[in-house]
Amino acid sequence: MKAPARDFPRARVALLLSSMALLSACRTTPAQDSSEPATTEPQGRTAPSEDTRSPASSDSSRAATAHAEVPKEPAPEPLPEDLNFDRIVDLPVPGDLAVRVLHARAPQSRALAYFHGMCSSSTPADIWAKKAAEYGTVIMLRANIPCGDRPGNKWSKDPAELTARLDRALAAVKEARNGHLDTDRIALLGYSQGAHRIEVLAGYAPERYPWLILGGPPEAAVPANFKGARAVAVLGGDLENTDHMRQGVQLLTHKGIKARFFRLPASYHGTFGPKGEEVMAEVLAWTFEDSE
Repeated sequence: MKAPARDFPRARVALLLSSMALLSACRTTPAQDSSEPATTEPQGRTAPSEDTRSPASSDSSRAATAHAEVPKEPAPEPLPEDLNFDRIVDLPVPGDLAVRVLHARAPQSRALAYFHGMCSSSTPADIWAKKAAEYGTVIMLRANIPCGDRPGNKWSKDPAELTARLDRALAAVKEARNGHLDTDRIALLGYSQGAHRIEVLAGYAPERYPWLILGGPPEAAVPANFKGARAVAVLGGDLENTDHMRQGVQLLTHKGIKARFFRLPASYHGTFGPKGEEVMAEVLAWTFEDSE
């Protein structure tokens, strides 16, 4: 029988080796033990990929691309070569009476619409039409309601009907000019009943008619009808009563509306007199002096 003293050291050595092996198997590296991936210090910043960009960044990028891809509007065609700038011509208006037109040269695109007096015509305005064409295309409309007791026509009192007729005339002229006509902001000129009707239009759509020229108006101007006006010129003859015209100008200026009275020398109602062209040149220059 072997002595127990000999086996005891071996048992202790075996137990010690077994414990060390078990301890080694349980140990792991930090990267393996951690639930988070091992990281290192960044070596430099790189642009995020399309998949990792923020929604705001992606939206901005797409918006910029879409904006860059919007096609430009084509340049308008030039004025027709056969357009007459030297004389007044009749122009047919679909669904309405023809208008008399004196075209403005490019790049002028303003429209000047003229409404003649009751039972009269637009021919008295011919003396200043060329001067007016420096400020825009002159469009002379024709009244369409028979006077009955005398030759000629008069104007409707209905602003909607007046607007519809004006729009048809503007559309015809714009087409004849290959689109070179501003139909959003229009200068209105009128004489006698025509002056009254353009005041009606100004009250009906104030922002559309910034410039107004009233010749021989039958009544004093009403400020409430000119809220959108940038300039209101009123003119009357030496040989007619102009008290109400001057009073209207005073009412307008009192309300802060730019207005002025102009005198037509040696002129009866219904005419522009011997100085008509000269006076109208002054009227037009004053009316449009602050225009864009």
